[in-house]
Formats: sequence, C-alpha cells, structure tokens
Amino acid sequence: MNPDRKKWNDPGEIIKPFVERFHPGAFYEMRSKNFGGHSNQCTYDEGGILITTPPAMGTADYGAAGTSEHWPNDVETVIYAARLDGQWSTGWFGDTLSGRITGTGANLSKYFQVRPSHHEN
Repeated sequence: MNPDRKKWNDPGEIIKPFVERFHPGAFYEMRSKNFGGHSNQCTYDEGGILITTPPAMGTADYGAAGTSEHWPNDVETVIYAARLDGQWSTGWFGDTLSGRITGTGANLSKYFQVRPSHHEN
C-alpha cells in the first residue's frame, strides 16, 4: 500500500533480473519519487514485509534510479564493497557489470551501516 502518492511510486514486483542482483531475496520494491535528484528505495519479502537487513534491504539513493547520478554513486559503490568481500560474482561472460551480490561481508556490511535507509527514519 502506498503511504503517500505525492511522494512515492506505487509498489511493484522488482525488475528481474536487475534489481535482484543487488537485493537478493527481495520480491517487491517501492521507490520514492525523484525530489531534488535523490530517492529512497524500500524492498519487501515475498509476504510483503519490509526488509531491513542487508543485502536485500533497500537504500537511500544519492541519484534517483534512472538518472545519470544513480549508477556511479549508488550501484558502483555497492559492487565495489561486495567485490572487496569476495561477495560479487562475475557475470555471464566473466564481466563485473552482469555479476550479482552473493552474500554480505565486512565491507558490504559497513556500506549498509553508514548508508541511510528509509526504515531508520
């Protein structure tokens, strides 16, 4: 259920296989509308319960999804942390861009500790 249609897009199933690569275990997501270039993402399990633990939990995005700021500021930083932990798989052809998070290590955990998330507010 959408808490405020002026601020949030309606919830929906995650865009597979893209979003599940970064939020393994999430089935649904809801994103805030783009205000000032930033947005929040909430992810939910199969039963519609908000996920508040990494790596499936949503994040506050510096760059709203679909903007040029999102990939370098939000996505690449998660990939980097997961790679440092050995928790980023290589993709179909051994490349980083088509990989996925396989677990949470010390660096990825730290990323989620310092990154704000909507459920903490």
